Amino acid sequence: MIFYHAGVPGFSGGYLGVDVFFVISGFLITQLLEGAAHEGRLRTLREFYLRRARRILPALYVLLAVAALVAALLYLPPDLKRFGRSLLLASIFLGNLGAALDGGYFDPGGRFAPLRHLWSIGVEEQFYLVFPLFVFAIAGLRDSVRRALIAAALVLSLALSYYASTRLPIYNYYMLPTRAWELLAGALLALSPRFLNAGGRLNQVIAALSLAALAVAFWQARVVRFPGTPALAACTASALLIASNSTSLTLVGRALSLRPLVATGLISYSLYLWHAPILCFYSYYHITDISWLTTALLLGGIYLAGYLSWRLIERPFRALPLPKTARLVPLVGLPVAVLLAGCGYWMKSPPLPIEDPVYAALDPHCLALTDVQIAAGELCSFGPQDGAAPKVLLWGDSHAYALLLAYRDLAETRRLRIYYGIRGACWPLVGSEAASSGEFWRARCAQFNTAMAAAVARLRPQRVILNAYWLDPGAATEQEFLRHAPQETADVIRGIDRTLGVAGAAGASVCAVLTVPGYPYPIPYALKMSDRRGLSAQALSIGRAQALAQYQTVEGDLRTLAGENRLRVADPKDVLCPISGCRIAAPDGTPLYRDGNHLSVAGSREIAGVLASCVTDLHP
Repeated sequence: MIFYHAGVPGFSGGYLGVDVFFVISGFLITQLLEGAAHEGRLRTLREFYLRRARRILPALYVLLAVAALVAALLYLPPDLKRFGRSLLLASIFLGNLGAALDGGYFDPGGRFAPLRHLWSIGVEEQFYLVFPLFVFAIAGLRDSVRRALIAAALVLSLALSYYASTRLPIYNYYMLPTRAWELLAGALLALSPRFLNAGGRLNQVIAALSLAALAVAFWQARVVRFPGTPALAACTASALLIASNSTSLTLVGRALSLRPLVATGLISYSLYLWHAPILCFYSYYHITDISWLTTALLLGGIYLAGYLSWRLIERPFRALPLPKTARLVPLVGLPVAVLLAGCGYWMKSPPLPIEDPVYAALDPHCLALTDVQIAAGELCSFGPQDGAAPKVLLWGDSHAYALLLAYRDLAETRRLRIYYGIRGACWPLVGSEAASSGEFWRARCAQFNTAMAAAVARLRPQRVILNAYWLDPGAATEQEFLRHAPQETADVIRGIDRTLGVAGAAGASVCAVLTVPGYPYPIPYALKMSDRRGLSAQALSIGRAQALAQYQTVEGDLRTLAGENRLRVADPKDVLCPISGCRIAAPDGTPLYRDGNHLSVAGSREIAGVLASCVTDLHP
C-alpha cells in the first residue's frame, strides 16, 4: 500500500492492501474475543476496549498533532480548510466519512489529503465498537449457529456493497456497512474448524497459490467498481493463506516469518500512520513530479519515522498496565481528542467563499436536467430565443462546462442560439462512454448520450459541438489509457462514427473542440506555492510537443476525420501553447486554469477565438 501511494511502478494494485488488512484484523480480533466471550465476563470486554485504546490512540494522536502543525505552516488557506475537516473527523474515528467527502480514494488530489488514509482505521474501529458486543451476545449458542449468524451478516454486507456500488460508489467504498464483509470473513475464519489439516501437501499448494494470487493482484490490479474481482480475490487469497497455516507453518508461512518481515510487521501500524502525510506534504511543497531517487529517500524516511513511532510511542504505551490505561484514557486521551477536533474545527472555519463564476452566472436548473428532459429537447440555451437564429448544440463534459461563459459570449456576439447539455466525466460519443472508468460511469454516461442523441434529433441544430476531455476519465495518462483498455481505442472510432451519424441524420455538421494541456497539479495552487518559494512560474508549464502528445490517441482520430472533411476541429492548444511553451497564467498573473485541466473564466475567454472557429460559417 505504501508503494502504491508513493507511485512506485508495478504496484497498481497496492490499494488492495486494505482488503487484506481487514481480513487479517477480523481474524485476529475474533480469536482474542473468543475465550473472553465464552467466559461471559464484562470485565474482559472492558479490557478489550482498553487494549484497543492503548494500541491505537497514542501513535494516532501524535501523528494528528504533527500533521496539524505542518499543515498550518505549509498549506494555503483553501487547502488548510479542507485539512481541518479531515482532522476533525479523523480525531473522532470518522476518517472514512472525511475521505468520502473529499471525493474518494482515487481522487487525484492526494497532496491535499494527508489524512485520507485514516479512513481504514475509522472503518476498523467502528466495527470493533459493535462487533465484540455481538460476539458476547451470541457466546452461549452452538458453534454452528454462531458461524451461521456471522455468515449471514457477511452475505448481507456483501449484497449491500454490490447494491451500493452502482448507486453510491464513493460511500460504498468507505463506509462500514459495505466494508464489514471483509472483517467478517476473517471473523468467520477464526470461528471455523481447521478445515485444511487433512494433508500438509495440500496446505503447501494452497498457501503458494494464495501468495501468488496476492502478488498478481498487487502487481496488475486496476481500479474497478468495489467490490470487484480484485477485492474478492485479495480477500479470498488472504483467508486461504491464513487457513493453510493455521495448524503448522507452510514454506510460504516460514518465508513470511523471516526476521526482516516480522520486524516490518511490528512497526506496520506506525508505517501506516506516517507514510501518507510524509508523501503528501513533500509533494505539496515540491509541486512537480518527484524523481525516483527522491521517492527512494522518502520511503527510507517513512521507515525511519515508523520505527521511531513504534519505539518511542507505541511500545512504551503498550507496556502500560491496564489499570493505568483506564485512568489515562479519560484524563488524557479524551481531552487530546477534543483538542485535536477543536483544532480541526478552527482550521475549517470560518468558511472561505467558494466562487464558481460559471455556476453563479447560470440557472442551476439548466445544469441538473434529467435524461428524460434532455431527450425531450428541454435544454437551456444562450443567445436569441427566436427561430431566426442559427441553432448550435453543445454536447460535452466538465470541460465544456468550464467554457460555458465563453460560449454564452459567443452566442450573444454572433447572434446564435447555443443549446447545451453537460454531464461530467462522459465522452460525447454514442456507445463509447468512459472506456476505462468502470461499469457505473459507463451506464451513467450511456444514458446521457442516448438522451443527447434524442435531443439532437428533436432540436435539429445546424452545428453540433463536441467538447470533452479526450483522455478517458478512468486513466490519468495517455499511457495508462492504452495499457488498461487497448481494445477500447477501436470503440472510440465507432463512437465517433455513430455520433457523426446522429448529427448527420438531423442535418447537422460537427465540430470537435480538442483538449487543453493538462497538469498533474492545480494551477492556482501551483502558482501561489511557486511564488511563496520564489520559483519561476514558467518552470511549472510544459512544452507544445508534450501538450500535443497528451491526448494523441483520440485527438489523432478526430484530426484524421477532419482531414477527410467529415468534421472540423478546434484546438485550444493553438492559443495556449505557442512555440515557446504553454501558458498557464495571463500577463497579469491571473491563472488560466481552475485546476489541473479545466480552464478558468479568464482561460475560457483566452480561447474564445478557437471556439468561434466552430461557427464562423453560421449567420442569422
